[in-house]
Amino acid sequence: MPRMSKAQEEKRDQRIREYTDRGYPANRIQKELQNEGLGMQRKVLLERVRHYRGRGAPKRPERHIPIKYRRREHKHLAFYGTYRGDSRRISVVGSGRELYKVAPMIFRHPPRKQFLVCSAEELDSDPDEYLIGDEWDDRPEVES
Repeated sequence: MPRMSKAQEEKRDQRIREYTDRGYPANRIQKELQNEGLGMQRKVLLERVRHYRGRGAPKRPERHIPIKYRRREHKHLAFYGTYRGDSRRISVVGSGRELYKVAPMIFRHPPRKQFLVCSAEELDSDPDEYLIGDEWDDRPEVES
């Protein structure tokens, strides 16, 4: 596929700016550009449209990726037990090494809140913020 000349690229940018000023959605802009023979990659087009509209990149683009295609970089462990007769649960997310490091702390000390979700890194950096100094009434069960 031959590369576009500078004049064609400038024309394409001009068209993108015109269409965004008219309030066209990105899908329509892409179709108009394709009809004129000035098509471009979707990702690059979206970046330019956002730029011309004065918006930044989306805050959490991964939410638009179906769950089955998302990368799973972290593991999840949940600890269930009782403390002073109340059931408690702490869910910890992190890499295997981080979870291995914080698991002994969680086996010894229950969470401050009844239902707590935190990262293993946060828990390791400040355990007093998340865990109580006492011990569990009943040994916690682990679910991974």
